[in-house]
Amino acid sequence: MMRNRDVLPVSGITCTNCAAKIERDVSKREEVASCQIDFATSRMVIEWVDPSNRDKTLQSIEQTMERIEPGAKFVKQDDDQTEGRDWTLWRFLMAAFIFWVFGFYGGKGLIFHPSPIS
Repeated sequence: MMRNRDVLPVSGITCTNCAAKIERDVSKREEVASCQIDFATSRMVIEWVDPSNRDKTLQSIEQTMERIEPGAKFVKQDDDQTEGRDWTLWRFLMAAFIFWVFGFYGGKGLIFHPSPIS
């Protein structure tokens, strides 16, 4: 039987004892062949026996994580990182535009063109 593998970012797991409890609980599920939490990368590695109910099982696993260690959850990586990058790019472009407008047009005599000494 072919196994599928997921590597999922997690947050809020700070206790090694809690991580071991989560790993044991998740590994006991029929759909899961194995589960390992990597503290160095803050990721959970799940080897699936039967991934057909993957989404429902992941919701159940997240509830288990929260029950064992309050605040533990899966990190929704795509949404969080994309939004942060978009906002940073927007701020950079706005700053560049403002600098360009005031530097070349609005700032004559104030920034780049000092008044001649009489």
